[in-house]
Amino acid sequence: AYCVVNPNWRAQDQKDQLSLLMWPLHKSRYLASGIFVVLSYAVVSHLELDLKVGHCVLLGSLAGVAICRFAERFIVIELAIQNPVGAHSIIDRSTSAPAIGGMLTILSIVIVSTLSIGGNYGVAIAAV
Repeated sequence: AYCVVNPNWRAQDQKDQLSLLMWPLHKSRYLASGIFVVLSYAVVSHLELDLKVGHCVLLGSLAGVAICRFAERFIVIELAIQNPVGAHSIIDRSTSAPAIGGMLTILSIVIVSTLSIGGNYGVAIAAV
C-alpha cells in the first residue's frame, strides 16, 4: 500500500505510532476487497449467473475483512501495546478466547447465510 505520511507529525505514544503504521494496511485491505467484489459482480453478470452468487462473494469478502480485523485487534495490536517482544506471547494470544470466539462467530454467521442464499455452492464461493 502506498501512503503519504506527514514527516512533521510525531506520535505521542506507542498506540499512535501503531495506528499510523496500520492505516495503510487497512486502506489497502478495504480497497482490494471493494475491487474484488465489484469485479466479481461484473463476472457474474457477464457469465449470466444468478445474482445470488455475487451476494455470496460479497458475504465472503465482508467476513474475510471482519475476521482479519478481529485477529489483528486481539492478537497483534493489544500484544504490541502490552508486550513489544516475544514470539511465545504471540502464540499464547492467538489461542485465547476473544481471538477465536470473534472469528468463529463471524464464520458461523456467514456459513449459515450463504447456505441459505446459494446452498453448498454459495458456501464454496464465499470461501474463495
